[in-house]
Formats: sequence, C-alpha cells, structure tokens
Amino acid sequence: MKATDLQGIELSYNENGEIEFLVSYGYGAGWLTWNGYDYRLIFDKRIIDYLCQHKDDSPRPEDDEVKAFFKQLGYYDENHYLYFGGFWDCVVESLPKGTIFQLVEYDGSESIEIYDPDSFAEV
Repeated sequence: MKATDLQGIELSYNENGEIEFLVSYGYGAGWLTWNGYDYRLIFDKRIIDYLCQHKDDSPRPEDDEVKAFFKQLGYYDENHYLYFGGFWDCVVESLPKGTIFQLVEYDGSESIEIYDPDSFAEV
C-alpha cells in the first residue's frame, strides 16, 4: 500500500502529530486482514471516530446500524462485503508519518510489524 492509495481519506492524528490507525489484536478475525487488506478501513478518521464513540456503549450498535454506517461511507454494499468480526476488538494505535509497517495476522490476531532494514535479507 502506498500513501496514494489513501487519497481522499481523512486521516486521524494524535496529540503528537502521529497518524492513527486501527489494529485488531484479538484472536478469531482481524479487521484489516479478514477484509482484503483494504488499508482505508484502518486509516479512515470517520471509522476511527465511530469506533471510539461506540466501543464502550452498552449495548453496542446493532449489526444493521454498523452496516448502514459503512454503507454510507461507501465501504459496504452488495458488491463489497465486510466481515465485522474483528471490528469491536480494534485498538487505536499511532506511528510517526513515514514509518513503513505492515499488519500481520496469526489466527485472527493482528500485530504491527515495523520495517527494519537490518532484519530483512537481500539476495
């Protein structure tokens, strides 16, 4: 993914100016990794705000409400299915702009892997 893939997406920043994004650490289903690695789903400020606004609600919004929200954003419709299993487990993380990273998944649990040129092999 390149920054150009996020054109038109409003990003969220923390108080240190770092870019915020969502990570689903829980086992079972990763939010990004089970939705085709569409990085817009973890960087879109509207999604981050929605999660933060409703995560502690009791009860949380019903599935139909959540689907309607994502449909309104253009991420969910009859041609674009999303799996919401990992959504409520997401945590807001942040990294400095320009950090090269990826989310990796094991058994549904996502983790952040930051690029370190000393730990990669070149042939």
